[in-house]
Amino acid sequence: MELQVENKSYNIPEYLTIRKYMELVKLEGYVKDPIKLLNAYTDIPEEVIRKAEQNNVKFILSVIQSKYLNYDKNNVQATFEFKGKKYGLQRNISEINYGGWVDLEMCIAEGIDKNIDTIMSILYRPLKWTMGKKYEIEEYDVETMKIRKEEFKDLPVEYWFGVSTFFLLHAKISLELIQNSLEQQQKMMKNKKIFNQRIQKMKKWLKLQFK
Repeated sequence: MELQVENKSYNIPEYLTIRKYMELVKLEGYVKDPIKLLNAYTDIPEEVIRKAEQNNVKFILSVIQSKYLNYDKNNVQATFEFKGKKYGLQRNISEINYGGWVDLEMCIAEGIDKNIDTIMSILYRPLKWTMGKKYEIEEYDVETMKIRKEEFKDLPVEYWFGVSTFFLLHAKISLELIQNSLEQQQKMMKNKKIFNQRIQKMKKWLKLQFK
């Protein structure tokens, strides 16, 4: 797909990369401003987009919006191949090693939208073997994750859309556990304070009794 402007052709990417998507979510009001949206998606300068034929731009925007607004978020890719390498999803997050779990928790705390590339490189790791729908992936390692993270910036964002519901459920549970833990700590502190106050009252009463 191309955009023709003043006898010059500009290619429209086949898909939105994770890198581009992360840039898009940083832009305030990008959904309301179609010029900024198309600029962020394609890197075509805004002044060029403004000079383009209205119908051409509207058609391209409609294709982009229909592709991503109507994307089936339940379509989780368990495995995929990218740049000649095969990857599989860590389907049970409770089975990831402690380093991977901590790094996921850090991504949640810092903001999911800021860490999509990191989250994807933690959840998806190289396949060791496959047998039908069964497979095994490599154990999580932070150094190889950093390399994979850079590669995954060019991954189609559809893969993130698919796994996001799965991951957000983990994030919700994690945050609830944190919240519950904080509430329990506050409750314990409150009970401890009440207990100490009662002890002090009891000591004062005892002193009065044995005067």
